[in-house]
Amino acid sequence: MNIDQFLTAFPEFADTDASLVNAKLVEASLELDLTNTWGPFSTPGQPQTVADTAHGYLTAHKLALSPMGQNARLIPQDGVTTYKRHFDDLVRKTTIGVFVTDADNMSGSGSWCT
Repeated sequence: MNIDQFLTAFPEFADTDASLVNAKLVEASLELDLTNTWGPFSTPGQPQTVADTAHGYLTAHKLALSPMGQNARLIPQDGVTTYKRHFDDLVRKTTIGVFVTDADNMSGSGSWCT
């Protein structure tokens, strides 16, 4: 997800400094496991993927927690942003299944069981 796509999906951050938005987009992208959990980001011209949606919510969460994101914070009493709740819902929907490792090999290889 690029900054234009992010601001279209989350217009409440339109007044946030573009360099901060971009920094949080990069930070959030580094935390997403595109290999085993989310699949790839979309490429130009493709429809948005689940990875793009997760990327947007995680970025919005990070921005809302920053001092510059105070106006978009939307944090209820439990301290979790609305964006984090959406991200966590995507995690639950996307990661249903169990990853079984190869205990004899210990190489970290394994397979998903659903």
